[in-house]
Amino acid sequence: MLLQREAHKKSRTERSAHIALVILLMAIATNLTLALTLKERLDGLSARRSDPVGEVVAEIRGLDASGTERAIPLTGDRPTLLYFSRRGCKWCERNQRNVDALGLQASARYRILELSPLGEAPERVKSFGIDRFSVAEDVMQRFGAHGTPYTFLLSAEGRIIKAWAGAFGPRLLPTINKELDVELPGIVR
Repeated sequence: MLLQREAHKKSRTERSAHIALVILLMAIATNLTLALTLKERLDGLSARRSDPVGEVVAEIRGLDASGTERAIPLTGDRPTLLYFSRRGCKWCERNQRNVDALGLQASARYRILELSPLGEAPERVKSFGIDRFSVAEDVMQRFGAHGTPYTFLLSAEGRIIKAWAGAFGPRLLPTINKELDVELPGIVR
């Protein structure tokens, strides 16, 4: 009887060890599958969205505050700053005083455009030296912007020189201030 109990106990321990090993192998296989799937998706994203710096964009189309569609030239006598924002974007709202300050400090050196998606007509046509327009979603995609806020600096010839993702917070603010020779206040917390 004692031998039988010991054999039963041993077989139960071996079964538990086998079950634990199977679970461990399944977890490893699942993690490898997920890692490979994630790598494929990331590779696909980078293949689709190339870095826009260096590309030339001469013109886009958009709606002004009156709802009139018009061509928006991105070439001219001075560089252009494009700022993509979206109504309801908390980081765009927190960054708005930076954008307004940018317009006040830099509109003599840069043409500054604030662009939002169609259906979000700009409330003001021009203020703080900033022209505001609504544009089709594909305009953001054309620039490689994958969210808002997103800022682009274009040369007077329409060549994309710089691209910055995000609000002008502690990480980005020093770069923006230096690159554009401005002193912006930072984001609202």
